Amino acid sequence: MFKDIMYIVIFFFCILGVVQAVKAVAKWLLLPHRGYGKITLIPFDASTKDAEFILRYEKLFCECKREDIYVLDRGMDDETKQICSHLEEQGVITGVIPKSGCALDALLCGRNNEIKGTGN
Repeated sequence: MFKDIMYIVIFFFCILGVVQAVKAVAKWLLLPHRGYGKITLIPFDASTKDAEFILRYEKLFCECKREDIYVLDRGMDDETKQICSHLEEQGVITGVIPKSGCALDALLCGRNNEIKGTGN
């Protein structure tokens, strides 16, 4: 009886391994081989908890080769602003977009030198 249960468990893990291998091959075949990236906008307000964890998690588990993470300021408190500026210095996030809508328009139109943290 125990032997049968062990065979079932081993079979289950073998099936999971095959599924993961097929997913990896399909992803490799379907994604472009040149560098691709994405832009992530994460809105933070005064009630946002664990801002640093959220941003580091997003950066760590990104599956693309290049990711730009922008924090959208929707009324952040001072502590969250300090965390974001510290993470910007470390290179975890690309910048903080202030409350004004013109900065978001500038980002979407490709004029990202007008956004705090990305000017030259």
